[in-house]
Amino acid sequence: VDRAEFERHIKSADERRQLAELGGVQLVKSRYTARLDERSTLTGQAALEMALVDESPRVLPLSPLNVAVVGARWAAADANADESPAVVGVWERSGVAGEYGVLVPKSGELRVDWSACPQSSSATELEYRVQFPAALQRELVLELPADSTPSMAGAQLVKSEPLDAAKPTGKRWTFQLAAA
Repeated sequence: VDRAEFERHIKSADERRQLAELGGVQLVKSRYTARLDERSTLTGQAALEMALVDESPRVLPLSPLNVAVVGARWAAADANADESPAVVGVWERSGVAGEYGVLVPKSGELRVDWSACPQSSSATELEYRVQFPAALQRELVLELPADSTPSMAGAQLVKSEPLDAAKPTGKRWTFQLAAA
């Protein structure tokens, strides 16, 4: 093996080791929005603000995330630029079974499309047991029919307002989630 190829192998091994280490990236702020569709499925989008402590790409574990991820992309830094796809999946770490996470190549905002089905339901109530990753600040905004009233353990209602002031078709509920 020549010197250049040997150094390339060493660099690749160092990069894999860095990706397997915890830390180096933090979920600073997360905002989740969701609405109820005609099948009682919550469909939504997450805006996750990530910060790297240095310039090295890292994997951020998304545990205990338990919603279905439909798509993920990095927000463009420039309004004229396109969003770029994100790499989300199960990552192996030494001594730990595969863990769901996202590759964070640089600090920025990750946008995730997601959905969740009710865990139980009755004629008057739907129950969802969604879990989101820990962040320093976490907010959930629900857009629900006018006759729906959400309740959540470990969350504080910040605001409730009509979706459309002209007609009472629904309400927007904003909750501050515990930092976790």
